[in-house]
Amino acid sequence: TLAQWVKEVVQAEGPVHEDVAARRVTDAAGVKRMGSRIQEALSEAIDYAARKGWVKKKRRLLSDPDQEEVPVRDRSDAEGEVRDIQHVPGPEIAEAAQQIAEISFGIEKEELVQQVGRQLGFKRVGSNIRERIGSIIDTMLSKEMLTRENGQLAVPESEASE
Repeated sequence: TLAQWVKEVVQAEGPVHEDVAARRVTDAAGVKRMGSRIQEALSEAIDYAARKGWVKKKRRLLSDPDQEEVPVRDRSDAEGEVRDIQHVPGPEIAEAAQQIAEISFGIEKEELVQQVGRQLGFKRVGSNIRERIGSIIDTMLSKEMLTRENGQLAVPESEASE
């Protein structure tokens, strides 16, 4: 039953950090505090859902195997773990960066970091948010998902037309 609930959370919110999915399940069940037994049961449920193929698990990120596009969500009204930049899925940050770079036709890295932070619903982009988003942008550059020309970041020509 817990694994089925995890599957439903992932279908509705995926990709989603496993801590956020666990919190959603416990909130729905009316559980206020997650003790070690509940955490263990949720961990086993997540592993079971992954073995069944109901969810894909990569490190601590859960996603729907049938999901094709990664949604970019505004977290300005969210609270707790959902709002923590460490719980924002990397693919969602990358998708936001790609969208902004594509419509900008070239943008400086620091400005891209700020814009991604705002699109995700963070009014103030502090050092931890800047560091996480910047790290993902660096990875995108190394994987050639973004290019750098004259200090400006852009989407490579082949991906911009897709």
